[in-house]
Amino acid sequence: MTMQSRVTIDPKDIIAIDYECQGCGSFYSVKIEKISHAQMSCPTCGARWVRGSYDGTSREPKDSTIVEFARALQQLKSVVYDATIRLEVAVPLPVPPIIDRLSPSL
Repeated sequence: MTMQSRVTIDPKDIIAIDYECQGCGSFYSVKIEKISHAQMSCPTCGARWVRGSYDGTSREPKDSTIVEFARALQQLKSVVYDATIRLEVAVPLPVPPIIDRLSPSL
C-alpha cells in the first residue's frame, strides 16, 4: 500500500509575506496588496536581509523578486479560471512508527 499526502493552498489564501530577522528574531509582515518594495533590512535592528547584485545607480542591491511575486499573486487572484488553481507547499510529515507485524492486534 502506498500513501501520499499533499498540502495545497488557494492563492487567495496568501495574504501577506512574513520576514523573520535572523539577527534579532523579530517578525515583520506585509500584506500582499501593500508591497511596493522589497524590505532590505530589519526595521528593529537594521540587519541586512537582502544580498544581491548592485544595479550601478544606488548603494542598495536591485531586488524586485518579492515585488514581482506579490504582483503576480495579485494577478493570479483576479483571473477567473474554469479550473481550481492551488499551490502545493512542502510540509515535512512525521514518519509513522514501524508497526511490529508479529505482535498481536489490540
